[in-house]
Amino acid sequence: MRPAVAPVALALFAAAALSALAGCGNASHAGGDMLVAGADMAMPENCPSDLPPACPTPEPSWDGGVQALIDAKCVVCHQAGGLAFDKPFTDYTKVYASRGVMLDQVYSCYMPPPDAGQLDPSERQELLGWFVCGSPNN
Repeated sequence: MRPAVAPVALALFAAAALSALAGCGNASHAGGDMLVAGADMAMPENCPSDLPPACPTPEPSWDGGVQALIDAKCVVCHQAGGLAFDKPFTDYTKVYASRGVMLDQVYSCYMPPPDAGQLDPSERQELLGWFVCGSPNN
């Protein structure tokens, strides 16, 4: 069983669910849409249950690592000319606007996709921690 999530993370999960209901659905990544975990989609068996229960200390920083991580692991597809060009993650504003879906996708191990290079445990913790902290522009 997955642990209870912090209030900020819960709000972000709710935003991801609303996004799914609004039509983001269970489309394939190759079609340009991100997968949104739904009741009919099973999480990968090896997906860790590692969402931080609260904002970690020190707080992950956009300028101090999160931006570089997203640039390295996400922007390859999430930019003009990429497979997910319609959901660009090329700057803080665009990432912040997608933070709920991104949290859902990373925590559920749907993103990055297997062929795009997975996050190592420290990268995963940095990114999930940043989401739990409210995705600050710091």
